Amino acid sequence: YSNISQNYRGINFTDLRINNPNVRIDPNLHDEKGFNADIGIRGQRGNKFNYDANFFFLFYNKKIGSIQKVDSLFNIYSYKTNLSNSRSLGIESFVEVDIVKCIDENNPFGFSLFSNLTYTNAVYLKSQNKQIEGRKVEFAPEWIFRGGIGFKYKTLALAWQISMLSQQFTDATNAKYAS
Repeated sequence: YSNISQNYRGINFTDLRINNPNVRIDPNLHDEKGFNADIGIRGQRGNKFNYDANFFFLFYNKKIGSIQKVDSLFNIYSYKTNLSNSRSLGIESFVEVDIVKCIDENNPFGFSLFSNLTYTNAVYLKSQNKQIEGRKVEFAPEWIFRGGIGFKYKTLALAWQISMLSQQFTDATNAKYAS
């Protein structure tokens, strides 16, 4: 399968109305536009094995994000504005195997193992703000892993899942605070 589509993120009310003194909004904030594309392969082998793997690419023109600034009284605040163009690319995969169905397809019980792994490289491209150029896009972890086990009996299903995210940043400067 493959897909390419234009995307658009309009400014919404929550972007403009903030009741937090530590967050300030650029009065010239405007909508962001871009596109995304992906190509992948998906399949299954009966009810024993499912898989999906895809490569994705996402581009935003003048992405909305936050940077930290300091005012004249030396107060640190988060400033939401159109930061820069951004590019995200990566690979996502999913695999599930039902061990019971591999042994006996007609068994009403099922016991499956599943895994979802995603790698994302999301960065800000050339920018007038050199403080963010080449930095990682906020709230975009490089690695996401989810895995687990599932139990099935006819139409009843129960699953247990674990999840792991790698480091991510909350602002475009990728600032770190010492505690």
